[in-house]
Amino acid sequence: MFQFYCGLIIYSGFHKAYPEGDERKKINLAFKNLFEVIKSEKIFENATADQVMMDAIFGAPSIFFDDEQLELNKLFSDNYM
Repeated sequence: MFQFYCGLIIYSGFHKAYPEGDERKKINLAFKNLFEVIKSEKIFENATADQVMMDAIFGAPSIFFDDEQLELNKLFSDNYM
């Protein structure tokens, strides 16, 4: 109970969960600048055009044919039906 009461005293009106005023304006401006750079430098377009990088991030497509992949799924899956 004491901890709860101290928490009410410490955080009642003195601390905000979200930035306000000038701090909020600075954060908004920083995000605006970030998105402008992402657009102007075509960050996403360049990244998705690089197949090696995409494979490194998301995994390469399977090199197996469908029936081979199905057999591998059966071998390595605990709950394969």
